[in-house]
Amino acid sequence: MTTSYLTRSQLIANYPVPKSRPGLRIWIKRNGFPAPTYLTCNHPVWSPDAVAVWFANRPTNHHDAIAEVQAV
Repeated sequence: MTTSYLTRSQLIANYPVPKSRPGLRIWIKRNGFPAPTYLTCNHPVWSPDAVAVWFANRPTNHHDAIAEVQAV
């Protein structure tokens, strides 16, 4: 069974994520974005299912986002 993963360039092309490595690290730490799996020490990849679920569970409007931040 072959599992497909998203490389950083594919992630940037298909989703509205930060284009920089530090920006992605901040999203992982602060926003709960799925952490990558590393194929080698310099080659992170993401599960397409985990990324899709994360984006599906994000607030859809400004008021929901504020309520989410205030709940934390």
